Amino acid sequence: MNENDKFKELFDKLAVADLIQFERLYRDQQQWERLRTMYHPDSLIRIGWFVGTGDEYVDASHRLEAKKGGWHLTHLTGPTQVQVQGNRAIAETNTLIIRRSVLNGVLADATIYCRLHSRVERRNGEWRILTLDVVYEKDTIIPVYPSDHLELNREELAQAPAAYRFTSYNLKNIGYSVRADDLYATDHPERVAQLYREAEDWLYASDTADATNQ
Repeated sequence: MNENDKFKELFDKLAVADLIQFERLYRDQQQWERLRTMYHPDSLIRIGWFVGTGDEYVDASHRLEAKKGGWHLTHLTGPTQVQVQGNRAIAETNTLIIRRSVLNGVLADATIYCRLHSRVERRNGEWRILTLDVVYEKDTIIPVYPSDHLELNREELAQAPAAYRFTSYNLKNIGYSVRADDLYATDHPERVAQLYREAEDWLYASDTADATNQ
């Protein structure tokens, strides 16, 4: 690889990382129309409580914000690791998702430890997200005030995915169903490995990439 190719690869990696970071920023700040520009029209978003296109995800997130009342959501993202091959890229970001809400009368913070995994594609010279999946590791919940006692239904908790347990409990309390059987989570390593294999296969299928998108 010559110096020009190295510079081009670095530039592409920075552009993709910037896209991923701003996508979460716009989500946290509820900048819905800017968030909508982050996705291709045929994108697929698969998270714990939602599956659909990027456009549908923006609308669903907007409705959730309006319904949840009193929640506060923040994504703390680490550096985005990017692999680039032509007009295609894979991006992964270690992330903490922190939700503050009132649960059973107690103000509490639920934290999800996860990895955001995206396929990103350049079309007509512009990088946008094609897929967004989340690899869940674990979640925790603690009262904001240490003197408070948070009592949860253990039987109901046990019905939820282990890596998404407290968040699932929280969402169900405001009427949202949660994907229970097909989440990508570290307690199902074979499913996560399949996600990575399929992404790698897609990344290096460069013969299907449209060179005119460069």
